Amino acid sequence: MSCPPWPADSDRRRGRLALCASPTCQAAFFDTSQSRTRKWCDMNTCGNRQKKPASTPPTPRPRTPAN
Repeated sequence: MSCPPWPADSDRRRGRLALCASPTCQAAFFDTSQSRTRKWCDMNTCGNRQKKPASTPPTPRPRTPAN
C-alpha cells in the first residue's frame, strides 16, 4: 500500500504562502482567504497596528485668537 502524497486534511491547507505586510513583522502564513489577498498574519495584531493610524482623524490645531 502506498502513502498519499498529501495528508488527508490537505483541503483545509490549500492557500498561498505569503509574508505579513507589517514592517515590524516577518511572519509567513498561509493565505486561505477566498480571493487569496490577505495582507497580515493576524488581523488583531499586525492588521490593527497598520489600519489604526489611517482611521484616526488628525488632531486639530488650537486656534490662535485674532488681534
